Amino acid sequence: MNENADHEGLRLALGGYVLGALPPAEMEQVRAHVAACDECRAAASAAGSS
Repeated sequence: MNENADHEGLRLALGGYVLGALPPAEMEQVRAHVAACDECRAAASAAGSS
């Protein structure tokens, strides 16, 4: 997968991340991405995650 596809997949997982509905390994992967990506961090924050 390329960087854009990785980003898109992680962005699509934000809903499950905010709801805490992802498997633990995927939650950690999305959490790490959100910590490093301003765009996804803003989207997660807007959806109710801190």
